Amino acid sequence: MRIAIKSAKYAMATFIAIFLAQWLGLDYAVSAGVIAILSLAETSKKTVQYIGNLTLTMILSLLIATILFNLYGYEIWVFSLYLLITYPVSVYLKSDNAIAPCAVFISHLLLEQASDFNWWVNEMLLLVIGVGIAVIVNLYQTS
Repeated sequence: MRIAIKSAKYAMATFIAIFLAQWLGLDYAVSAGVIAILSLAETSKKTVQYIGNLTLTMILSLLIATILFNLYGYEIWVFSLYLLITYPVSVYLKSDNAIAPCAVFISHLLLEQASDFNWWVNEMLLLVIGVGIAVIVNLYQTS
């Protein structure tokens, strides 16, 4: 029964997050669903801890990537440089569990070759939708 409930939570959170992101007209809406999946944890406390780490790493990632892309261009090696800088900082901040989803968001900037305010808003809204839906879905915990 527990597997069925967890499966339903994953499916529901993913569907709602993607649907909402698409409804809002966000680019890369599927990423909101992936963030919802990654944000679902065994307990609500762990979910909130992960969301805090993810938010911190996301802001850090956007700052570093924007600076690097604007200095050196939207190149794959610059994306690698972003990871080379961001990962050790996130380890120091104890938020390294969030580096992979943040790298996905930064890859959107690389693909679009833009890191302006509109892209920051798009990526932050995807994050807010994904983690917000995860929190709501995770309110139901089995005993």
